[in-house]
Amino acid sequence: MRQLQLQQATFNPPWKLQVAHHRVHTYFYNLIHHTGYPSEFAISITSRCNSRCDHCARTHLTKKGSWDIRDIDYHLLMSLIRQIQKGYSHTNIMLGGGGEPLLYRYFDEFITETRRMLHDTRITVYSNLIALNQHIHPLIGNITKLIASVNFTNAKMYREKTGVDKYHQVTHNLQQFLKEKGDRNPSVKIQVFTATQNMTELQSFMRMWKPFLNTNDGFMIVDLHNFTRFADLTQYYQTPPIYRRFPCRQPFIQFFATASGSAYPCCMGSVLHNTHDRRLQLGDLNEQSVSEILDGDRLNKLRSNHLHGVYPSTCQTCDLWKTFHNYWFKFNDRWW
Repeated sequence: MRQLQLQQATFNPPWKLQVAHHRVHTYFYNLIHHTGYPSEFAISITSRCNSRCDHCARTHLTKKGSWDIRDIDYHLLMSLIRQIQKGYSHTNIMLGGGGEPLLYRYFDEFITETRRMLHDTRITVYSNLIALNQHIHPLIGNITKLIASVNFTNAKMYREKTGVDKYHQVTHNLQQFLKEKGDRNPSVKIQVFTATQNMTELQSFMRMWKPFLNTNDGFMIVDLHNFTRFADLTQYYQTPPIYRRFPCRQPFIQFFATASGSAYPCCMGSVLHNTHDRRLQLGDLNEQSVSEILDGDRLNKLRSNHLHGVYPSTCQTCDLWKTFHNYWFKFNDRWW
């Protein structure tokens, strides 16, 4: 019998497991902190999108005319991939953040060439699946994981929250993709928000999808958070979840490149870039190398501030940190 993989964002493991996680985390934190080595390169290869999700900053900023709509320059993109190949090939690559990756005009060529250059690098694509049927064959075997952002469990809710009537197209595209790929890569994780949906409805949704899933597929059930600073969570939750503040993991693991080439410590970079907020900008790939940006003082200062509980104003209004497990522990007035 095929096993469904349910990843619950609010899951708290037993204390012994937490201790083990803390030890592993501390080891990798020391490795990352002393070397400046990111475990993930997140790249916004396009800022274009074919959806209008009301929880996304892009939707709100586009209405104001302040969203910079562009594809990343292909030569700049491949320069970044060559730098990853040379010095960071054991990291992960994540495509998404600020746009729909499958709309990138050179997507098929890019993903095929990147896999040729980076044989062992994990490549994850976040997609709303509207254009999935146009890229089935380039995706199969060339990426490691596809996060299928279905997000909602029925057509009515999908239409209300995304602003497009594409639910049946999305589910059809996903079913065809799952059938075509079989047990080959990529592993598909169907992302669904817990917001506005009770567990009974979620369980029905998962039972419906079970016959389509292969042995390496599953679900990613996540809470919706206001990491874009534009979402009104009261329309999704009667009582939004409450969390105790801890350091965000992103400055310690991620290097985020916007479609313009600006470098940030997290995927909030697309929002910050389009609101002309440069306080967390680490550098510019048009002028600097990856190593120059990672060795800069801005990143080290940001990390130190988070570990001492001193959060920049931009981080104070963001709650992306809530989407990750709290593997940190506090000792002697700082986090480890």
